[in-house]
Amino acid sequence: MSPKNNKSKNFVGRESELKELQKLLKKPYGKVRILFLLGDGGIGKTKLLEEMLKQIPSSVLSIEKPLDLSATEHRSIDGIQMKIVEIIENLTRKTGGNSPFKEFRKENQDTSEQFNRCLREFCRKKPLVLAFDTFEVLDTVASNWLFADGGEGLQVPGLMCIIAGRPNKEGLEKYLENLLVKKIEISGLSFSNTEIFYRKHKIDVGSKDAMDFWAERDREDKVVVPETLKFIWDITKGHPLRIEMALNWANLGDISPAGITAETFENKMMDYVCESGDRGYLKIGVMEVGHAAFDALACMGVVTRRFDEDLLKYLIEFGYIRFDIKKHDIKEILEPLEKYFFVKTRVGNRGEQVYQLHDEMARLVQRHVWSYRDQSGSGMERKALLEAVLLYYEQWLVKMDKMIKEKGAKIERAKNEVQKRDLQNAKIKDEVHKKDIQIERLYYAFKLDALSDPIGDGGRRLWFELVNIDDDYINSYLPAEIKKYKAFYDPAIQYEIYSRIAQLEFDAGHITQARGEWLRVHKLGLVEKKNAWVASALFGIANCEKEASVALKKFKQAKRFCEKYAPDYLPSVNYNIGFSYRKMQDVEKAIEWYKIAWREYQKNSKDKALGAKIVNDLGYAYSHKGEWELCQRHIDEGQAIRDNIKLQLEQEVAILDARLKSKKLTKESQTELQDQLARKRKELSKARIQLGLSHNTLGEIYRYQEKLGMSLVNYRIALTQFEMSKAEKWQAKALFSRGETYRRMAWEKYRKGDEVGYKENTEKAEKDVRESLYICKKYRIKDERDTANRRIGRIFHDRAIRAKEKGKYIEAQQLLEKARNYFVEGLQYAKDTGDDLETLSNQTELAFIYDDFVHVVGANNVPSEYKNSLRDLRRLLKEHGKKTSRIYQFTVFKNEYKLEEAATAYQNGRYELALKKYIEGIVGLAADPGYGRTRYKLLFHHLTGQIEKLAKRAPKEAKKWCHAFINTWEAPQVIDENKIVLKHESIFPDMLEWCWKLISKIDEGRL
Repeated sequence: MSPKNNKSKNFVGRESELKELQKLLKKPYGKVRILFLLGDGGIGKTKLLEEMLKQIPSSVLSIEKPLDLSATEHRSIDGIQMKIVEIIENLTRKTGGNSPFKEFRKENQDTSEQFNRCLREFCRKKPLVLAFDTFEVLDTVASNWLFADGGEGLQVPGLMCIIAGRPNKEGLEKYLENLLVKKIEISGLSFSNTEIFYRKHKIDVGSKDAMDFWAERDREDKVVVPETLKFIWDITKGHPLRIEMALNWANLGDISPAGITAETFENKMMDYVCESGDRGYLKIGVMEVGHAAFDALACMGVVTRRFDEDLLKYLIEFGYIRFDIKKHDIKEILEPLEKYFFVKTRVGNRGEQVYQLHDEMARLVQRHVWSYRDQSGSGMERKALLEAVLLYYEQWLVKMDKMIKEKGAKIERAKNEVQKRDLQNAKIKDEVHKKDIQIERLYYAFKLDALSDPIGDGGRRLWFELVNIDDDYINSYLPAEIKKYKAFYDPAIQYEIYSRIAQLEFDAGHITQARGEWLRVHKLGLVEKKNAWVASALFGIANCEKEASVALKKFKQAKRFCEKYAPDYLPSVNYNIGFSYRKMQDVEKAIEWYKIAWREYQKNSKDKALGAKIVNDLGYAYSHKGEWELCQRHIDEGQAIRDNIKLQLEQEVAILDARLKSKKLTKESQTELQDQLARKRKELSKARIQLGLSHNTLGEIYRYQEKLGMSLVNYRIALTQFEMSKAEKWQAKALFSRGETYRRMAWEKYRKGDEVGYKENTEKAEKDVRESLYICKKYRIKDERDTANRRIGRIFHDRAIRAKEKGKYIEAQQLLEKARNYFVEGLQYAKDTGDDLETLSNQTELAFIYDDFVHVVGANNVPSEYKNSLRDLRRLLKEHGKKTSRIYQFTVFKNEYKLEEAATAYQNGRYELALKKYIEGIVGLAADPGYGRTRYKLLFHHLTGQIEKLAKRAPKEAKKWCHAFINTWEAPQVIDENKIVLKHESIFPDMLEWCWKLISKIDEGRL
């Protein structure tokens, strides 16, 4: 628990801010739960944060120190989550099976939602205060999560957050408008508070009276000189860090106040520090700070991410810090730096003590100390230091690789599961730590690039190397790391960097950020008169449009540009126009544009991957029309191209890998080969994804055709390719698609009376879809969660029907309620992502549940939300029907709605209406050559089951129904304004045959 109320002895003022804290503490479950402290560097945000935490009463659980978001391991959502879990477990002294986050730590549970649920439940019982410092360093995604409430964000009732940041934070207005937030702007100290601050500071430091060194004439010790203090207050403008600088460094030597103004304060003070420190004469109170501390101070101004004793020893060993480690303890360096030069400490992710210079002090050191030490302006000293730091990180990475390898070997030798699990957890921590080291190494490589003349390429090269690693954790950091260095490079390199950042952001679902990068590419292309760059930017901008019709307009604009200036891009732009039409569910137009793209590709494109994409998507479009032969032929052609691309790249990677093992390579040659290998591996990863997409499409096509065994084979191959490429989104898609195939196989087994086969396939289906849903949650893949929820909802719906048929009505009701919850969640995600197809799909599933719920609980006991589902589906169909571009399955949903109307009328004994709607719905599905016929096959048994039940109660009515379906076979039908005669269709005879058999049974009395 935090201590009871007691102000720190060196803390001054901020009474109004502390009052806001007390207001917050009184209502931990109120509407305002975030104090947002805003102020410039050194204004006192961190001290106020620390003081606020000391003011927390013991009745409220509180973090002891603010969480420093500048630490690499705390810059991602996952890193912050794990730190909060660790904090709460330490505060409560509950870990393992007793941990408040035991569900979060379980296998397949460590997601933002599970974290949110555990935190919500914990804070419901016990209020908690968390504090975060240096908010401005977080990227947009992590920043949004920090302020978000709901099912995934950090903010939950009972959690009170104090967040400190600078006012230059990008997108600050959005956070200030958050209803949870109370903004507090931090300004300089008043004169009276400065006087109190001086007195407390003097007692705390125990130094000779600093006023003596600022007064114009001698005065007795311990006497405050108001005029002198007023002078200090004037030149610092009440800025706490500057006041402390003046008081700390007043006795550096012969400092004269002459010529010091608010404008010259920084330069004068830093000049005194440099001159005294460089001579080794720098004294603070009774402590002598010689060359070693001055050198360490200079190094800390450059090494700002992670400075610990290991690094300090390393820099001493290589002569960057003048210090005899055999004669003295290195704490003699660190103690005065902590006390007088604003060095703060934190615990690193290995448990080590990390020393960090205050960011404002680091700015002053970089600007003044290094320019003093290198008056030639060459930057050679800093370059040498950064080169040494990079070597340190390289050595560190080698050690980490060795540790990870050793733990892997120990896991193989582990004799029991507990030991194996502990080693596995330790290995995972080491792997995450290694990624943090890679990011920090990149950070210092960029710093070295910025000093190079001409500009170096170490940071850029390392950035590209990391971009080529398919790792979501690393990739989430990369855009922010290179952000301020992009302009250092020549236009061609800038183009590549902007483009790759745009793709990283787009792949991660950060559409706004991706669009921003493509706009920069567009501007750069116009300035440099590079038509190819402009064309690629136009494609990227169009892809960032969520609304397919808007994207289509932008792709057509890109087409006009390409026709005039960049004809090589025409195959790609025509393909994207076709893809936009497909997203708009206009299959005919999609096929037309895919064909145009294919013709253009055959004329002037060498990009085999693009050719495979065009022909694959053309085949998939044919499936919507039920033209299976054309569909299969094109997809097989695309798959063959992709398979060849993959095999070729695998060979190229193997050759480069073998060449790298040669001992005769120069360092330059090795670096060049490493770059080539990284790029080829990235290309191979993309090729595997594309090949997986072909197999995934084939899996879906075979499922439509009821060739379920072939469907499974293709999904398995697709999943293998996606796993090898770490393509989480496509893994999720392949898993829930394979799960749907297993579900279909389960029902085939059930209809044949194979209970064991039904159970096995249902379990496989649930396992696949649950894994898919976990991946969607873990990697925040929102645009696939609607489908994953619907697929698992179907599994529970199937089980409910089976339980109902066995007379297990309580079990059936529970299963139906579970199914409904998944459909409702899927519907919400579909609405959030604007997916019309999934919105209608989930709402249709909800409408279907109503029919079964009536059978289970009786018409009079059905809850209103079930009763309303059919009405909601009707409303959605009406809204969607008004759209100029309807989804290609719109008629399918209209016919399914008619079938549900028929089922409702049937239950209410309105057989004439039920028959009319059943005929309209079933004929409409049978007449659809694509997806409709798949649905017809699935719903066939539902319809025949209803007629069989009717035959047992009212045989004459059942015969009437059968003759009505038989007559429908001969008569012309109007389906979506087109007349069709089912007699010419191959799908309907099974219904005809079944009807004649039932008539015979009724006539012969065999029911």
